[in-house]
Amino acid sequence: VATFTTVVQHEKLSGLWRGLSPSLSRCVPGVGLYFTTLTALQQTVVPEDRKATAFEALCIGGLARSLTCGALLPITVVKTRFESGNFQYSSVVGALKNLKPQEGFRGLYS
Repeated sequence: VATFTTVVQHEKLSGLWRGLSPSLSRCVPGVGLYFTTLTALQQTVVPEDRKATAFEALCIGGLARSLTCGALLPITVVKTRFESGNFQYSSVVGALKNLKPQEGFRGLYS
């Protein structure tokens, strides 16, 4: 409650929604990318005539999640920066365009 009150006092109600755009930019395609990767890995690893074992399912799910997280990490970096309020980006795309030239490839994964 104290955080809510502080944010509203200093930044008005719009401060509560600061990270919404990058969050949606990450979550919506992230779910699609995860399930696409999961399905592709299942079709590659598990023959059609049987179901995956528990261990196979665990490994396939973990690998699909890891690949998805790695692909979406630059958007996660932007989301965190938006939410912190320390960076003045106008949009997610603008932030990604500025991030690489200013901080290099490493900045996308910092």
